[in-house]
Amino acid sequence: MIHPDYPNLLPELFAGTALLEGRFEAPPQMLWSVLFFAMILVSGREALRQTDTPRPFAPLGLAITAFALAGFGIVHRMAGAADWMPALALAAALPALLRPADREANREGDWEVGIAAAFAAASKMEGMPLAAFLVAVQLLRRRETGAALRLGLPMAAVAGTWAIQTFRHGLYQKFNSGTFDLGQAPEVLRGLAETVSWQESWHGLILVLLAAPLLLLPRRTRGAGAVISLQLLFYLWTYLSSAVGAEYHVIASFPRLAMHLFPALVVAGTVALGEGTPSSILPRYAGEDASHPR
Repeated sequence: MIHPDYPNLLPELFAGTALLEGRFEAPPQMLWSVLFFAMILVSGREALRQTDTPRPFAPLGLAITAFALAGFGIVHRMAGAADWMPALALAAALPALLRPADREANREGDWEVGIAAAFAAASKMEGMPLAAFLVAVQLLRRRETGAALRLGLPMAAVAGTWAIQTFRHGLYQKFNSGTFDLGQAPEVLRGLAETVSWQESWHGLILVLLAAPLLLLPRRTRGAGAVISLQLLFYLWTYLSSAVGAEYHVIASFPRLAMHLFPALVVAGTVALGEGTPSSILPRYAGEDASHPR
C-alpha cells in the first residue's frame, strides 16, 4: 500500500510458498531469510577461497560476517525482510569482482555479475542503483563489447519489465525522489550519529563502512570497493534529497541499508588484509607444506 512501485520478487516468493503449502503462515516464510543468510556466507566463503586468502584471515573474516549479520538480523527483527536480498546480490558478485579483469574466466564472471545485478534489481528499490553500479563497474573493468551484453541482458530483462509495468500503471511514488539539499547535512549527520550509538542495532560495527574507500587502494579489491563506495554515496545522496524529515529518515532506514554493504565490505577487507600480509609472518599449520604456509 505504501510502496506499490516496489519490485515484486520477495512477495512472489511468499505467494508461491503459500500456494504450495495451501495456506499462508508467517513462520515458514521466514525461512527464506535463513536461506538468504546462508547463501551470503557461502558467497563470502567462495570469494575467500578463489582469492586464496590465507589463514587466519579467511575464517576470521567469515566468522565476523556471520556473527555480526546474525546478531543484527535477530535484534532488528529482520526475519521476512527484503534487505537480505541486496546483501546477497553484492556478496554473490564478489568472486567475479575480485578476479583479475583480464582473465578468460571473467566471461563467466560477467554472467555472475549480471545475474547478481538482476537479482538486486528485483529485490528492492535500493537494489536498482546497486544493480547499475555492479554492471557499470564490471563493464569498466572488462571494456569488452561481449561483456556489455552479458552484463546488461539479465538486468534489462528484470528492470525493463518492472519499469514498463510501474510507469504504465502510474505506480511510481513522488516521495521516492526529492531535491538535493546540502542544508540537510546537519540532520543527516545527527541521524547517522544516533544510528552508530544505537546499541541494540549494530553495536558500533556500522563504523566499518567508513573503511569502504580504503578498498579502492589494493588493485584486487578496487572493483568491489568502487561498488560499495558508490552505493554508500547513493544512500547519503538519498538522505540529502529526502522529502521527509532527513534525521528520522536516516534513523529509520540506515541500519537496514548498512546491512546491504556490511558482508561484502568485511569479506573484501579480509581479502585485502590477507593479500597485504607477508607470508613469512603467518602461522603454519600441521600438515601444510613448509613452502606453502598459507
